[in-house]
Amino acid sequence: TGWVSNTLFEPSVGNQILQRITSQVPNLEIFLEAEWKSATYQNELWEVIAIQNGKELRFSSSILIDATELGDVAASQGLPYRLGMDARAETREEFAP
Repeated sequence: TGWVSNTLFEPSVGNQILQRITSQVPNLEIFLEAEWKSATYQNELWEVIAIQNGKELRFSSSILIDATELGDVAASQGLPYRLGMDARAETREEFAP
């Protein structure tokens, strides 16, 4: 079992699925193995600074998906978030504890 979910998959399979799905979305960029440094939200736009292979990346977007393992970006913004599995009583997921 996993820490967040009982549904697990090989990372290479997850990457294949991610690449297949995201390749169909125009104007979507995926930054793998990048370390985010800052994220600010102003005038309905996210401004993000990240480092990838020692190079600073700066970009802006109307949507920002926090795909960090522990919700690091959400935490930096003071947004509410939770760690761990959700209870079956909350989500009604068949495999939830």
